[in-house]
Amino acid sequence: MGIGESAALTAACCWAVASMFYCRIPLSAWAINLSKNVFTSIVLLVHLSIVAAVSSRPIFSASGSAWGWLMMSGIVGIALGDTFYFRSLQILGPRRGLVVATMAPLFGALVGWLWLDETLGMQEWLGIAITLSAIIAVVSEDQQQDESPGLYPASSMVGFAYGTLASICTSMGGALSKVGMADCDPLEATFIRIIVCVPLMALFAMGKGKLREVASQSLKPANLKWFVPAALSGTWIGIWLSQVAYKFSDIAIALTLLTTSPLFAIPMVALFLRQRVSWRAILATIIAVVGVGILVSA
Repeated sequence: MGIGESAALTAACCWAVASMFYCRIPLSAWAINLSKNVFTSIVLLVHLSIVAAVSSRPIFSASGSAWGWLMMSGIVGIALGDTFYFRSLQILGPRRGLVVATMAPLFGALVGWLWLDETLGMQEWLGIAITLSAIIAVVSEDQQQDESPGLYPASSMVGFAYGTLASICTSMGGALSKVGMADCDPLEATFIRIIVCVPLMALFAMGKGKLREVASQSLKPANLKWFVPAALSGTWIGIWLSQVAYKFSDIAIALTLLTTSPLFAIPMVALFLRQRVSWRAILATIIAVVGVGILVSA
């Protein structure tokens, strides 16, 4: 298993941790996305400064071209993609939302083939098919009909539309960042992708007269206790590792491994939330691990 595949699986684990915190924050999808981008930009700038001081190199070394590609990647994949994804989860609930999210590797394979000249072999397609089928089996397990939190309700069709848009934006954002990282470090790329979202999303919130409200709600201690660990694990470490995955592996493979978050969530739910894990979920997880093994050994 290469560094790209290892990074993707670790990022998926981080996102599973983050999802356990994000689902407890009673803010709109746009507000959550803006707030976590502001917080993580500060953390990443400190991280970059420490790395630069230790290695005696400039904080920023990416070319103007790299900045352009990565800024577009951030707008598409994070400003739009993450907002669409959070909105889909709010409408559909976590399980159905994650089913829709499994389309991202398919869009990624198409983008990689049409734009980046990435071609997958039969073994890789088999690994992707097995892994995604197992993930769908896990997240579509029988639950109550309506599992959405009910804070910002809408029809299921709207939820699926948001989920599809999120998958498209995620795959496009990954491809754009891969091009931008040709001469750029993944950590710096992470900062560029996130920082470009802050002023754009802040202007949008300001235009709606919601900026002060978003700031005050995000800084409430009751929300911070969930928000800080979610942003640290999911955005700082998770997106950074996803950039490593995009740089060192094919887009479709990276996106497939990044969608394994539900599998990591299973033991977390059992250990921390004391919920019973079904044999179906355990069996599907084992099958997914087999699929991942086939994929990374190709």
